[in-house]
Amino acid sequence: MTDTPSAITRLYQQCEPTESLLPDDDRWVDFDDVRGEDNVVELYARSLRRAKPGHCDYKLFKGSRSSSAPATP
Repeated sequence: MTDTPSAITRLYQQCEPTESLLPDDDRWVDFDDVRGEDNVVELYARSLRRAKPGHCDYKLFKGSRSSSAPATP
């Protein structure tokens, strides 16, 4: 008998990060309204300048604004 994976494990396993979604796909979410127009490079630079000396300041920078734009068929 095999163990049934938890709900979070099943959801994680269904994720395919390399699959591009078209704008008409129900899974596609437009994040432009919440992303804002701030200069991300300047925000990161300011945060790094303000970091406590001797402590790490981790940042995750993924993609670009254009990478989330809807693909045109």
